[in-house]
Amino acid sequence: MSVASDGIYLFENTESLLNKKLPDIPFYINTISNYKGDTSNVKNISIPYSNNRLVVRYSAVSFNSYETVKYFIILTMATLAGTAPPIPELILENLEPGSYKLQIKAVIPNQQRQSANKSFFTIEKPWWQNNWIRLLTVILLLAAVYAYIIKRVRKIKSEEKKKTDLNAKLSELEQTALRSQMNPHFIFNCLTSIQQLIVSGNKTDANEYLVKFARLIRKTLDLSAHPFISIREETEYLTEYLLLEQLRLSGQFKFMFSKDETINVDKTYIPNMMLQPVVENCIRHGIKSLENKKGMININFQQNKKSITCTITDNGVGRTEKSSFNENAFTKHKSYGVDIVRKRLQAFSEFNNQDTGIEINDLLNASGAAAGTQVILHLPFKKMYDKSSAHRR
Repeated sequence: MSVASDGIYLFENTESLLNKKLPDIPFYINTISNYKGDTSNVKNISIPYSNNRLVVRYSAVSFNSYETVKYFIILTMATLAGTAPPIPELILENLEPGSYKLQIKAVIPNQQRQSANKSFFTIEKPWWQNNWIRLLTVILLLAAVYAYIIKRVRKIKSEEKKKTDLNAKLSELEQTALRSQMNPHFIFNCLTSIQQLIVSGNKTDANEYLVKFARLIRKTLDLSAHPFISIREETEYLTEYLLLEQLRLSGQFKFMFSKDETINVDKTYIPNMMLQPVVENCIRHGIKSLENKKGMININFQQNKKSITCTITDNGVGRTEKSSFNENAFTKHKSYGVDIVRKRLQAFSEFNNQDTGIEINDLLNASGAAAGTQVILHLPFKKMYDKSSAHRR
């Protein structure tokens, strides 16, 4: 460029002058909410997740074209783009945690001038969304699951061991019950009665007695092979036993069975060899010692939600009277069979968590004298529709 003497300017390279790029518009971030530092050269700031409302005030310097300045905003991750309102202020609210790129620039369209972009903020994640917290949570969760599995496995093993021990105990008690079912005293008395009938020449009665005795022994061995038998099988077995005792103690007692109408005797199964020792006690320590009175034994079955209640009642001398052998029947004479029944019911209670057990009550007449004994057995039961499957259990 040169200057003439008359004040006229001469431009020698006009093309380069016309193509000269205009300087950027001076652009400033004036204030940022929650930020107390210098905003003149802000590149990146972090905002807590709990205070994610951001207010940015900005301005561009253009003395000769102030009214023509336009502001453009691009905010990535929040889907915001477009022209800002006339007031040089941007309000952002309810932003999700994460890194945001905010671009704000001033533009003078008719001069094709613009400012540099500004990009500067990140909203911090909550502490529970940090990777190390997530990793720790996963580790703790896996540890808890592992501990639960270990505890569960140990509990299952403990329960299985307990069940195994109880099964062994039940099997042992069943074998003991079998050995005590036909005790030597009873067998000796039966064989003695048969011998006396034979010696007296009463062969018919001796033969009937021997057949019943053999049938009872065979039924005892047969039913002992099955942990549970139907109520019908139990009553038939007890009937065989009581008929044999009636032959031995001629005319000394009667017996009767009764049951709840809701009980299906063919499909309701109870543990085997539970009732005979109790009935034997009624005869041996109650009925046999009666004088001038005929004995009576009542056997009743009632069904509850969790058990079959069998009540065996006799009108014998009771536990407070002395028997013909001059001994207290239930205190000085230990009933081995009833003791086995008690232990088996206790084992069933532990095995099935059922309320099973045995109660013995003394009966008194109006004058307060002994009038017999009542034994109540709470037996576990099963409903069976296939007899063969019940016997296999």
